[in-house]
Amino acid sequence: MKRRRILSVAFFCACFLLLLPLAPPQATVKGESVWDEWDVIPGRLLVEYRPQRSQQLKTALSTSGIAGLTLVSIDEPVRREFEATRRAENFRPLLPNTFVGTFDPAQREAVLAALAADPDVVYVEPERRLITAHTWGTATPNDTFVGNLWGMTRTHAADVWAAQSATRASVRVAVNEDDRFDWTHPDLSLQVSSVSSSTKAIGDHATHVAGIIGATGNNNRGVVGVANVELVNMASGDTNAAFIQQLTWAVNNGVDVVNMSWKWCGSGGCDVCSYPSPDSQIQQAIYSASADMLIVAAAGNDSCNTDSNGNEPLPAHYVGVLAVSALSNVNDALASFSNHGSYVDLTAPGVSIQSTITNNQYAFFQGTSMAAPHVAGVAAAMLAIKPTFPNDSLERLLELTAEDIGTAGRDDSFGSGVVRADRAMAALADKYSESDQAVCAFPGPQGAGTLLYPHCTVSQAVSSAPVNGTVGLVSGALFTEALTINKAITLISVGGVATIGQ
Repeated sequence: MKRRRILSVAFFCACFLLLLPLAPPQATVKGESVWDEWDVIPGRLLVEYRPQRSQQLKTALSTSGIAGLTLVSIDEPVRREFEATRRAENFRPLLPNTFVGTFDPAQREAVLAALAADPDVVYVEPERRLITAHTWGTATPNDTFVGNLWGMTRTHAADVWAAQSATRASVRVAVNEDDRFDWTHPDLSLQVSSVSSSTKAIGDHATHVAGIIGATGNNNRGVVGVANVELVNMASGDTNAAFIQQLTWAVNNGVDVVNMSWKWCGSGGCDVCSYPSPDSQIQQAIYSASADMLIVAAAGNDSCNTDSNGNEPLPAHYVGVLAVSALSNVNDALASFSNHGSYVDLTAPGVSIQSTITNNQYAFFQGTSMAAPHVAGVAAAMLAIKPTFPNDSLERLLELTAEDIGTAGRDDSFGSGVVRADRAMAALADKYSESDQAVCAFPGPQGAGTLLYPHCTVSQAVSSAPVNGTVGLVSGALFTEALTINKAITLISVGGVATIGQ
């Protein structure tokens, strides 16, 4: 799990420091050289204000007070759409204090200097183009349908098919792509959600990804996906503001899992190991959105770790994104094309993967683009089986129950291991417990007892679990408490062995 708990501690410390009588820190404004980088859009920026000033700007519809700079709240386009169909008070912005600013590029120095001097400004960075390489898999069309779904076998997806209802679950999985999946395909038409944010052209890549996640089963045709869920067409966004707005749209339209089978290209192009620099506003938006949904991303197909500038693939590298490498169909090896690195969380089949494509056809693709939807599908299946399971605990569930391969423990090729649908399903519980006091110190927004924020003791978990419920004991934990259980309860070990008593 990419540093999520460390961030929780950091956020707590930051909140504590805000209580101290210190002068507001100077605004963080990127240096002049950054504004000349290849992907910067001239005359556009993102600016974050302190909450009180942000609210004043929204209420009064006023400008920043800086000559030539016009501001619009970053969530404004999504909020307007939401208000048109639902009650506005239910809308949740991801970056409530961030604005998109436009200005005359010739006045850049004056605008940046004025923002840097404004005590209400927290952060300023340029608006950037996001060039998406969405064809990460290579196609090997096969005219004869052979039904070779080894990916489903390797992840034990078949073990959870029977546990899902024959009626489509109200779990929404967004296929976040630079093209749209073909909703008329006979193996996808029953899975299409009523919500969509994409008007892109229909393409094979998104259609293939959608089929891995949720192609209809038991219909006497084609293939079957991991989960019987709603499939949502979702645009990837071509600027950092547009991407943030897409995440905001997903959160406010009840999306549970987002699959991103692509990368953003760097200054060296899209076909080489080249990635853009991380963006703080995107990171904040992803971290905020991950409280409501699991975000899965392909690790990349460049056969590398970092580029020449030390940048790792984006969006896979961001905290709050579950990055997936590609597993070969031979000897459980890392696929020759797959990226690897400290940001990799899991691995899944990514070679010779058969799924749906346009024009009612099927084909074999390979790539980390095909690995990621296996993981997204397993996550969605867990929510279909146990709808009350908190979304923010999904990542840890999949990591704890993964099948460890390669070097013992977590490694840079496979992360925590191969995603296993059967093990994840067996670890679904009502409450969780873990004896690590540091982990338990921050109960989190869902309250204590979730897998992300487990109880510190078994007694606490048992007390809060329902009668005839299940309590999961996180693997590796040693519970030394004197334990008396006075109600019907089932104890399970999550991800290995947990010990009660000395």
